[in-house]
Amino acid sequence: MGKEDAIKPLRLADGDLIRPLIISAKLAKAKETNDAAFAKKDRIASWRAMEKALKDGKAKMIGVSNYPAELMTEMLEYAEVMPAVN
Repeated sequence: MGKEDAIKPLRLADGDLIRPLIISAKLAKAKETNDAAFAKKDRIASWRAMEKALKDGKAKMIGVSNYPAELMTEMLEYAEVMPAVN
């Protein structure tokens, strides 16, 4: 048995979904603190390294984990190979 406070509802009492609100708040905070540019540079570098592993035959497929739609769309700017898995 887990603790009740560990249960995370999907919606607020008014019916709004919680996940999109959290994502929007995190993106807004990143823009405010200017971490967004640093984080994007990091994502680009990581993805390029995975593309290199794919081209070098060290991986059969490459993908991302738990990317929201906004980051998947952003990948169109820099990815030569789109993720096989999300």
